[in-house]
Amino acid sequence: MHSDLTKKAALLEQSDEGSLHELSLLDSSIECAESLIPKRKPSQRETSVYNRSSIFYNLSSKLINVDVLSSLSARQIVLRRCGQQEPLPFDEIYSQNNIPNCKKIGEGVYGEVFMYQPPNDVPVVLKIIPIEGELLVNGEPQKRFDEILSEIVISMELSDLRNDKVNLTDGFVRVKRVTCVKGVYPQHLLDEWEKFNDSTLKGSENDNPEIFDEDQVYIVFELYNAGVDLEAFQFKNAEESYSIFLQIAYSLAVAETKFEFEHRDLHWGNVLISHTKEKFIEYRIDGRVFKIQTHGVKATIIDYTLSRMVYDDAVLYDNLAKDEELFEQDSEGEYQFEIYRLMRDRVENDFIRFEPFTNLLWLHYLVDKLIDGARYRYSKSDKHKFALNKLMHLRDVLLDDFQSASDFAKSLTI
Repeated sequence: MHSDLTKKAALLEQSDEGSLHELSLLDSSIECAESLIPKRKPSQRETSVYNRSSIFYNLSSKLINVDVLSSLSARQIVLRRCGQQEPLPFDEIYSQNNIPNCKKIGEGVYGEVFMYQPPNDVPVVLKIIPIEGELLVNGEPQKRFDEILSEIVISMELSDLRNDKVNLTDGFVRVKRVTCVKGVYPQHLLDEWEKFNDSTLKGSENDNPEIFDEDQVYIVFELYNAGVDLEAFQFKNAEESYSIFLQIAYSLAVAETKFEFEHRDLHWGNVLISHTKEKFIEYRIDGRVFKIQTHGVKATIIDYTLSRMVYDDAVLYDNLAKDEELFEQDSEGEYQFEIYRLMRDRVENDFIRFEPFTNLLWLHYLVDKLIDGARYRYSKSDKHKFALNKLMHLRDVLLDDFQSASDFAKSLTI
């Protein structure tokens, strides 16, 4: 049984009550676009939900076997989440007129990533995922409605924390909208795919999307651009990176409190950084207000493939215990792969369980990267040395003195 099947439970109960979350089309001041998608790197494992499985989840104190949940119900719920009754024509919704100046900027095993520039607005990233077809795509089976539903729910609910009055953060990538479309790839997107393929030394690693016919269905995530990833970003000094660390910690603390959230894969490719004119960013945890000085930079968390959260009394999670490959990677010189094993040990291989210490493990990984891996322009300045010492102190005490991101966040005097 696929792991994402376990994740649609919350939506089923929600649809019975008739209360569906609606997307807010919000403005954004975020900058660059390329890093809104995880990159293929030799040192970064490509994950697939098809290699994992989940068994049961708890919904309103009842054990439900997800095999009894029909794909028709999942289809209806996905469409309602998209504000649709049926899939819309791909070539009409994403015509060249509707998405001007569109270019392919990246790809993943799941599908293609494009960016377009609306007139008088910020760039928007399109993550296009083929679903429900029998054709293997990039060597993988296509996701079903049951499986894509989880990504839609987690992305939308974390995005909507920016509107929560009690547990507030805008530190998770902002969703503009999600659409379900059907048909062959629009010709202008195929042209951009070819340009991307010709512009790289090795060419695209993906199948050419011209393989899809008129019956192919897709889910399209429209995401506001959130900057470049932590690995590629160059800081002025450690004052900036210390602020980034605190922003990530407080965003995790908010999500822990609201959803019993664990990211479980927060490597430095899944943290995006942009410049901001805001002097402070506000967070709320159970109504308590915290303000972090930005020093001109802002952090955004992405990619919830391995994440765990509770939504509407249902546990949404991937049963990583079934994915032996994840824990067998060589950690020599790469702390990221050791973190997976430390997570497994902490939860005792029971990944349905809420164990917020896993967020601390990833925070420890990130503070280690900020000290030894990040790039700094002014590394000899007194400001840099002072802030770097604070990061080094955190690396020493984080795993010994705290039990969760919220425990850490509430301990600080901000």
